[in-house]
Amino acid sequence: MLIVNLILTGLFFVLISYTEILGFIGYKTPLDKVDTPLNVLAQVVGMPALVVPMSLAVIISCFAGGLACLNSGARILYSLHVAVTIMGALLFVVPAAMLLVPGTQPFDIVGYAGTLTAFGFIGSYFLVSIAAPAYLKHEVIVRGRDYALAGAAALLLLFPAVGSVYPVPPWPYGVFPYLFLVYMIVGLVWIRSRRKGLSEFAGVNQPVPGAGPAESDASN
Repeated sequence: MLIVNLILTGLFFVLISYTEILGFIGYKTPLDKVDTPLNVLAQVVGMPALVVPMSLAVIISCFAGGLACLNSGARILYSLHVAVTIMGALLFVVPAAMLLVPGTQPFDIVGYAGTLTAFGFIGSYFLVSIAAPAYLKHEVIVRGRDYALAGAAALLLLFPAVGSVYPVPPWPYGVFPYLFLVYMIVGLVWIRSRRKGLSEFAGVNQPVPGAGPAESDASN
């Protein structure tokens, strides 16, 4: 059922994408130069009443995306109020700082954030495609089709990954893949250092084998 859901979601995005592309054929402004393509399409087909509902849907979607960031931040930091404070500050400070860059428009920031978000999805899904069969093998329940599905998923994820660096995108999109790579390296170093600290803490607090409660407390 999960695979069916993924396929239907992918088909939906493909259908909507090509609908927008076909809708802008012959329009005076190219699709990549329009800030609100769905609103423009509603005007083009003579259905301006859809502009407000679609704009509200976008606002709700952005709000849901912000909540998702807070949720993931809370899981990483193990604290909801700390995550709300830090992530809320970042959600305000980063876009506001980017507006100080000469020539940057509000919708440019949306494009930048969307590109970095896409790298996050590609990276996490690629790592899952590698880790899933390894985990199943460790649990001695791996099957041949598990390797096939994981390999196919990893191969398909390489297409957008390679396309993000070749041909070289225009500035500043060309540097985003490398910024994301640095971000991943910093995250991996932080996770390993945190895991090492937790392991040492757990080892210190382990009772000494064969010792009684008093001896165990004295050893700690």
